[in-house]
Amino acid sequence: MVTRLAEDQREVVFDLPIHDWSEDRLNRGPLIQSIAELVLRDNAPVVAIIGGFGEGKTSALNLLAASLECRPDVLVVQFSSWLPGDEDAFRQHCRTNSVGLRRARSWG
Repeated sequence: MVTRLAEDQREVVFDLPIHDWSEDRLNRGPLIQSIAELVLRDNAPVVAIIGGFGEGKTSALNLLAASLECRPDVLVVQFSSWLPGDEDAFRQHCRTNSVGLRRARSWG
């Protein structure tokens, strides 16, 4: 994200994840397409992208979600790995969100 301040000030660049293909300046398309094909071919229930701070993991996951969520045979459930709690709390979070998504999809 780039924000312009007053004319006499410099451009400020924030290290925020992108959410839409129109924001992709790093040509992540081939990488995201490869991951999407693997997810669909192997019926992968979970996708994790590992990397350092600011390396584009969230942006990649956002673009992957955008690529897959339009498909009626795919349910995308995103969560923050920073959620508080233990494994049981995480399972409950996933159950709650996936049920809501399924309902929304069936109504859509």
